[in-house]
Amino acid sequence: MLRAFLVLVLCLGLMPLAAPDAAAQEAQDTIDRSATGGAQTLDDILARQRGEEVAPKTGDAASNARDLSGQLGTLGGASDPDLWRALRYGSADITVSAGGDVATVLVQDGGMGWLEFRKGPLATYGGYLLLGTIALLLVFFVLRGKVKLDYEKTGRTVTRFKSFERAAHWLLAGSFILLGITGLLTLFGRTFIAPYISKEFNATLLMGSKYIHNNVAWAFMVALVAVFFLWVWHNIPNRTDIKWFAQAGGIVGSKHPPAKKFNGGQKIIFWSVILLGGSISLSGVSLLFPFEFPMFMKTFDLMRSVGIDALPIYGPLPTAMAPHEEMQYAAAWHAIVAFVLMAIIIAHIYIGSVGMEGAYDAMGRARWTRPGPGSTIRCGWRNWRRKAKRLPKMRRLLSSLFLCLALPVWAQDFTTYKGHGGPVMGLVVTEDGTLASASFDNSVGVWHGAMPEWLEGHDAAVTAIAEGLDGTLVTGGDDFAVWHWGETPRKIGQHKGKVTSLAPSPDGTVIAAGSWDGDIVLWPVGAGEAVTLPYPGAGVNAVAYSADGAFLYAATSKGDVLRYDMTTGDVPRRWCVTVLA
Repeated sequence: MLRAFLVLVLCLGLMPLAAPDAAAQEAQDTIDRSATGGAQTLDDILARQRGEEVAPKTGDAASNARDLSGQLGTLGGASDPDLWRALRYGSADITVSAGGDVATVLVQDGGMGWLEFRKGPLATYGGYLLLGTIALLLVFFVLRGKVKLDYEKTGRTVTRFKSFERAAHWLLAGSFILLGITGLLTLFGRTFIAPYISKEFNATLLMGSKYIHNNVAWAFMVALVAVFFLWVWHNIPNRTDIKWFAQAGGIVGSKHPPAKKFNGGQKIIFWSVILLGGSISLSGVSLLFPFEFPMFMKTFDLMRSVGIDALPIYGPLPTAMAPHEEMQYAAAWHAIVAFVLMAIIIAHIYIGSVGMEGAYDAMGRARWTRPGPGSTIRCGWRNWRRKAKRLPKMRRLLSSLFLCLALPVWAQDFTTYKGHGGPVMGLVVTEDGTLASASFDNSVGVWHGAMPEWLEGHDAAVTAIAEGLDGTLVTGGDDFAVWHWGETPRKIGQHKGKVTSLAPSPDGTVIAAGSWDGDIVLWPVGAGEAVTLPYPGAGVNAVAYSADGAFLYAATSKGDVLRYDMTTGDVPRRWCVTVLA
């Protein structure tokens, strides 16, 4: 009796502990997996999160999934951390039927880091750069005001830039402004437009910005190339820029610093636009054609090849890069360089608009106020015609009549001989009044009126020309040769360096030739042997005979003038020449 009572008490005490297991089993039995073929459901996941046991999968779908091999399949409640780690870091063996290597990237680990950089440092510091530039310019304008001209306006103007130059400038400027605005909308639209206006408006605006940005980019690149070839020669730094920078472009001191076509500040703007704009164009082309023109991995490899393995702030250079990372680097670089160039262009716009008097007129109205005293202005028919347009009708008629009468008179004062294909290096007029010219195009022109007779034999530029015996010509050139142009043209001598000067003797029988090889050679025009005069080597720049032929003078690259006594053959007497700067 006592034993039966103890068993009853023990059973009643253990029933609460067994009830949850029975309820859980009942819950598992009631889970409906018919829609998944017995595979895992959301209820299974929630039950596992509560710490409850989940019944094993049953059914054809579940068993087939477990038996899959060689490809990704469902693993049910199990997990494969090695597989997901391989997918994340791009080391998984994945095969795709289309899309190439780009399609094999299922998880791009750097995507979130790039997104955070785009929303954080890029937008923050880029915005501060633009706003800070504008604030500094406003402060400068309040303190300094507009930079005025240092001379009175006379109403006279000169053409600063030609029509094609202005067209290239404004195409470049207009396209860059559109690219800058659309780029800023793309970066900041989600932050400043979508929350305050609407997401639909922002989406429409960004679609239009994308279309404008992708197409106007080509106009920017064409204009960039045109501007480079138009103005690169005028933007090579020179010593005048040092004085310009010393006076800070006129800000320091009361005098306006000298400058050529472009001053030092304009040269900085030019090279900033060319270099930064070129970099933006390259990264932009990479973005316009995704995955087609990867540049950054090649750049990193090139840097490592010259010993650069890390960069300040950035750290070690990557040794491998997924295709998507290439695009992220291109997008980041594109935006960073664009922010820097936008800040520079904002300063350029300030100077060209409200910062300096008359600056806009040169590019906007194609006219530049006449410079002050000491400047050079080229006057001609175009200036006369412009002035005549401002005169009343009767005075305009009289001015036109005066030009029609005066131009023929002016034309009689000079004649232009055209025909050479390069710079003319020397001229000589023979005894009968015939003009002969030596040119950089390897030819000699003998001018009988406007139609020349061409003498060709030199293999390089003809740099020296003189008259020999009986009015014949003798020439020397960069091919080190001396030619005599008689009835039968022939080469009468060969130097070891460029022939710089020729001097005929008074009787015309000998030609003295000076050369950069340090020799002075007397070449006979007719019969005879050449004579090399003694000289302790240095380049000879010029030779000349005295009127009686008794002395021959030579000027050297060492600053000496030598005199040779042609009657006695004495060693030359050396004179020192002082060069006045």
